Amino acid sequence: MTDEAWTTSGAAEARLRSPGRYCNSVEILTTEFEFAIEFSQTVPVRTEQGGLSIDRRFVERVVMSPHHAKAFSTMLSRFVNQFEAQHGPVPLPESLQDK
Repeated sequence: MTDEAWTTSGAAEARLRSPGRYCNSVEILTTEFEFAIEFSQTVPVRTEQGGLSIDRRFVERVVMSPHHAKAFSTMLSRFVNQFEAQHGPVPLPESLQDK
């Protein structure tokens, strides 16, 4: 078996064994040498006083080099553009729109 075949089948097998995780919040931290992307899930929680609060539950942290972060950004942008071409624009809150 070639290294490529082993890597491909190993990656596919790992994806099948690993459940996907939902996240609706992300925080990006940077240093000169790496990007850390922290994925979390924010959910409303009823307080003891009967009010609502937001609970942030950590899901996963992914750390990568600046080179990998830039490649990831380029690929993600390409996929978002393809999605919008098929399904229409994805609206963003005003606070996230380019000014």
